[in-house]
Amino acid sequence: MAQQTINIGAAANDGTGDTYRDAFDKVNDNFGETFPLAENALSKVSLAVQTVLGEVNYTGGLKVDGVLVKAPTKRVIVNVLGDFPAPVSSVITLADDTQYLIGNDVSLGLNELVMGDNCAVSGIESVVVTLTYTGTADMFTITNKRVRISNLTISCAAGRVINFADNTDTLFRMNDCSVSCATFGLFNSTGTNGSTTRFTNVSPSSISSGGCTILGDWNTWLWEVSSTVLTGGTFFNFGTATFDAIILDLILANLGAGTTLISGAAASANINTGGIAVVTRLLTSGAGTVLSTITVDDALWNFFHNDDIADTRPDGLLSMQNNATETVIVAASTDGSNAVLVAGTWVVERASQMTGTTAGRLTYDGGKDATLPLTASVSVEPASGTNINLSAYVAIGGVVVANSKRSSAASSGSPASITIPWQESFATAQFVEVFVENNDNTTNILVSSAISRAN
Repeated sequence: MAQQTINIGAAANDGTGDTYRDAFDKVNDNFGETFPLAENALSKVSLAVQTVLGEVNYTGGLKVDGVLVKAPTKRVIVNVLGDFPAPVSSVITLADDTQYLIGNDVSLGLNELVMGDNCAVSGIESVVVTLTYTGTADMFTITNKRVRISNLTISCAAGRVINFADNTDTLFRMNDCSVSCATFGLFNSTGTNGSTTRFTNVSPSSISSGGCTILGDWNTWLWEVSSTVLTGGTFFNFGTATFDAIILDLILANLGAGTTLISGAAASANINTGGIAVVTRLLTSGAGTVLSTITVDDALWNFFHNDDIADTRPDGLLSMQNNATETVIVAASTDGSNAVLVAGTWVVERASQMTGTTAGRLTYDGGKDATLPLTASVSVEPASGTNINLSAYVAIGGVVVANSKRSSAASSGSPASITIPWQESFATAQFVEVFVENNDNTTNILVSSAISRAN
């Protein structure tokens, strides 16, 4: 056959409509051959919405408006167990710097998840997808890793959800998770400055063998916005662990018989020097115990707006009755310069975030500054003589507050009553006492009865 030249460009623009098919038809006519043109919805240029049946492969990638569409390189989509890394001896090790996004209900069976550094296990939505572990060991193991678990319903009926151990001062976060489990977690921090945990909107709907067992030295433990049902054990078991801060806020807890919500060490031993614990908006029901060993009077614990726990209130009350010990006066004064501490033995009636002594001192122990009203009331008389002017003062840190002076004349056997109202801003370890003064001479003073109060 002689060589022929066909102008496809001209044929393609002859105005007949299906331009490229016209061009190939002309080629077939001239060569007497049939060159079939495969036709599908992508062989034509059209503005109409088209449906493509079967697999479509895009060599070089798919572009939308000229921008190449790429899947995130640090995300793994998990719809079935096989989308996770292959287990080795029932342990699935998750990669560093990777989010495993769970898009369907997935059962791990007996396989445990060991999380990598900067690793996240997330669901598309906690009310949509459930991650299930049927073993009796740990569902998640986290060792010296910064990780996050979020947006999941977690089922761990026979095992423990979390085993967290850290000596690198890292951060663990868990949010928007509903949990059903035997035991929630073991948390151990042994770093120099302590680890930090943050639980937000984490709601264990059924805990049969205990919640959080916490060991070591921590920076901050934060648990907020939660609903829980506890049928066995203790939910927050702080034991002898220590913290710079504990924050528990907006928790609804149903406590079964024999369970405890918060347990820890006595006398604020869980809180580091300069630290504080705050428990607010905690609503409880059921027959369980809300607080064990920890009390609202502990110096570094603060309880506010809880339904079954009294609000913390710095408060100290001392009393003295039938006192026969004279207060020795060395010199007279009228400005407090020769006032002396009341002599006698006091009774500590009450102390909340304060320490009282039988020598008549109330010391503020709270972890933050507090402005407290003060009241001192004394019955005073000279050891001898009549119509002698006597004064009483409050003293802060052993220093008489001159403007707190209250005075009255008294005679031996006929005491006068003096009341001192005052107010002071207290820092931790600051203390208040009651002093008396003879304005006229050096006759000793007998304070037969007294009350000192700070609240």
